[in-house]
Amino acid sequence: MRGRILLVLKFLLLVGGIGILVLIRESLPIISGYGAKVLCSGVFVAGRDPGQVIKNDLSGFPINLGTYTVDRADSSVTGNVWGFAARKAIYRYGLGATLVSGMTEQELREQRMEPAAAPEVDADTMDWPSGDRVSRAAVDTAVLGEAVGDPVKGSGGGTDGIGEWAEAGPG
Repeated sequence: MRGRILLVLKFLLLVGGIGILVLIRESLPIISGYGAKVLCSGVFVAGRDPGQVIKNDLSGFPINLGTYTVDRADSSVTGNVWGFAARKAIYRYGLGATLVSGMTEQELREQRMEPAAAPEVDADTMDWPSGDRVSRAAVDTAVLGEAVGDPVKGSGGGTDGIGEWAEAGPG
């Protein structure tokens, strides 16, 4: 009986150990990639000091397990956790920081994006919300006055005015 219990405990320990190893194997690339991307954005997009980004943005567990290297000549950041699961993020002018994943770094660097076409309609000639023009004719001032009234005197459709609040005092 005791031998059987010991065998079950060994089996559970083995299964638990394998589960932990799988979890670690899956988590390390996420930690490395996240840290590399955040540091790349902080340094090359926002122009921040790498030490400050690491101290302020990458100091929480488990991200702080990573080691990150900034390569200014290549405009890239490489991250790894205990020397494993290295991931690289690159900066591309006009496109920002990108984690190298699913395609090669060379393919990413060769990508070109076309600028968006300018709208054919002048937003200043269209009423809001479709455009930028605000038409006073669309505002029913009588209804607005009834609802809001005079915010200083506190008149209007049951809204508390600044004057009522000032007379009563805060709280």
